[in-house]
Amino acid sequence: MARYKRPTSPKFQRAINMFRLVAGKRPPVRTVLSRGIPCPSFAKAFYSTPQRKIRKPEEGPKIRYLVLVVFASFGLLHFVTTQVDKKAPKNSFTEREFEQYERETGLRRRHKLINHEKNDQYAFYAVPYAHDVSKAVQLLTKMLPNEKQVKVIDPKQLIEKELEDEGKYSYLLQDLLAYKKPLPRGLITALMKQEIELFLNTTKGQFDTNILLMNYPQSTDEAIKFENDVSELKTCIVLEDDFAKSLHDDLSDDDVRKVNNVVGYFDTVGKAEKVNSKVKVLN
Repeated sequence: MARYKRPTSPKFQRAINMFRLVAGKRPPVRTVLSRGIPCPSFAKAFYSTPQRKIRKPEEGPKIRYLVLVVFASFGLLHFVTTQVDKKAPKNSFTEREFEQYERETGLRRRHKLINHEKNDQYAFYAVPYAHDVSKAVQLLTKMLPNEKQVKVIDPKQLIEKELEDEGKYSYLLQDLLAYKKPLPRGLITALMKQEIELFLNTTKGQFDTNILLMNYPQSTDEAIKFENDVSELKTCIVLEDDFAKSLHDDLSDDDVRKVNNVVGYFDTVGKAEKVNSKVKVLN
């Protein structure tokens, strides 16, 4: 009986290898020399490539990688904190630093016409509403300290003076009066500031003065603007008799509300004072 001879053709060998791969078996590796001649078995140890160890997915990262990640995190945190500290706003400036800051940002400090250092020399008393200005001035002049002179500023007279002198606000006032439009916010305060600035440049303006602002301010916006641009107001005087008898007759409901808001605004900071014929001295 003839002995079975195993086929050795390349096609047959590839088919066998494919079958082994499907079956999960690794086909035998045959080491071949550069000229296609099979090498002896003892040479396989020198020419065969050792199998690499592949880390399984369930194996965790090595400790050195964890250490590197920790150090990198601390380094990044340190970098971020130093950058934030560099950009932290300054709470104090020297005069030169503040001037440089103003030039860079375009901001300007708001300068009052009369700063707090001169509050003892010039005392401003606001009278939001007075039915009869001349009568109210006579009453209040007796209550003010005698050691200071008294100056009275009335917005109505300021408007008449501005129109007569053809000042810088005269054309605006003419248009507003011609069309019976309300005065824009801040205009009365601008006229007040202009009048006070002129007064300070006179001889009388060099002496201690109590300044009565009659029928002013009649809105909280004007009050705030005055204290920002001109000076601090010492007291808001509430003429009790005028408020009780004439306020609603002289002003519209909206204006009454605004005047009461002014009184409430100064009352919250303890600067509102009610005055009647029985009061002898203003605080």
